[in-house]
Amino acid sequence: MRINNFVLKTQSVRPSFCEMLEIVKEGIEFECIDEHDKTWAVELCKIITEVMLLNPGGEIRIAGEDMSVSLVQEIYSQLACEHITSVICNYRKVTKKIKNKRAYLRTMLYTAFFEEVSENENDFAMLERAW
Repeated sequence: MRINNFVLKTQSVRPSFCEMLEIVKEGIEFECIDEHDKTWAVELCKIITEVMLLNPGGEIRIAGEDMSVSLVQEIYSQLACEHITSVICNYRKVTKKIKNKRAYLRTMLYTAFFEEVSENENDFAMLERAW
């Protein structure tokens, strides 16, 4: 998602939730998401939207650690369709009960940005072993 944080910081009026949700959908190229994943993708976009509208000077908990909201917003602003699809796919693989789904998904979204290459490499290695 290529949200221009400079524009958000310099606007005198922050966008509404619905306006930001549309910005997020556009940024991740929502139309590229598989039809059977769209409901999931909307839920993830709502979580991203919530974070993008937080006060950048605050803190948010990601992976059990307090992080600056502005850092998480910066990472979330770089998310693309592939990251969203990866989060959906990985969430479906979880076999344990998740107590705080929203916090879990926030962390998955954050780490998806950093793990795109390593996840693909791991998947490829697993396929090679299967042959």
